[in-house]
Amino acid sequence: MNSLPDQIGELLDLAGIAKTTETRSKLGQALEIARGTYEYEHPKQAPSSLFEQLDASIGKTLRLIAKLSKYPRTRGVAFEQHPIGSGIVDASTPLEMIVKGRNLRVSRLPWVDKSWRESVAMDDVIVGINVENLLRAFQTHLGKARAREKKQRGHPKRMDKLSVVLHAADFFRAYSATKPSNDENNPFRFFVETFFEVATRTKPPNLEWQVRQALSNYEDPRDIRLRYGEQREKPKKDK
Repeated sequence: MNSLPDQIGELLDLAGIAKTTETRSKLGQALEIARGTYEYEHPKQAPSSLFEQLDASIGKTLRLIAKLSKYPRTRGVAFEQHPIGSGIVDASTPLEMIVKGRNLRVSRLPWVDKSWRESVAMDDVIVGINVENLLRAFQTHLGKARAREKKQRGHPKRMDKLSVVLHAADFFRAYSATKPSNDENNPFRFFVETFFEVATRTKPPNLEWQVRQALSNYEDPRDIRLRYGEQREKPKKDK
C-alpha cells in the first residue's frame, strides 16, 4: 500500500476542486513550473565560511610561494607558460566577444598535463602567467563576490516568492468555483501557502504582499483559463 502523502490531492481538496485526471495533471505542471522558477530566481547561496576558508587558503599559498621564491632554483616557481587552447587560457578582442559572439574557451574540467611543449606549433600563441598576481586578482574578485552574497542575504527579494504565488493563483482561478480573496475563511490563502510549501519544499514565509499582488493581477477571476505551454486566452463571449 502506498503510504506517500497525496500532496496534489490535498491541494485540490483545499481549493474545493474535483480530483480528475485533468486537474491532477495541470496542478502537477503548475507545481513543477513554479518550482523551476523559484529555484532559478532563488539559488542557494554559498556559506560565508566557505569564502573565508578559500581566502585564507589563497593567503597561505601566496606566503608559501614567497618563501620558495627566495631560493635560486625555485625563484620562478610561480611563473607558468601555456598555449591558448590548452584549456587554461584563451584570448579574444571585445569586438569578437560582443559583435561576433565569441566566448572565451576555458575548460572548467581539471587540467591534465598533455606535454604541450612536444606538440606546440611555431605559430601557436604562448601566454605567460604570473601565478602570484593571478592569485591576488582572484582574491580581490573573491572579496567582491563575498560582498555581493552578503548584501543579497541582507536584502531578500519578494519577486521570487511572488512567481510561485502567481502560479498558485492562476491554477486556483482556472479550476476553483470559489472567487479568491484574502478573507480568512476563503480557501485561497490556505491553498497558496500549501502550494508554496509543496513547490519550494520550504515552510511558507509571510506571503501577505505576494497574495495582494496576485489578487490584483486580474480584473475578473474567471477571465483566465490555464493552458500550460500555450498562450493564455480569454474565453470568447457569445455574440
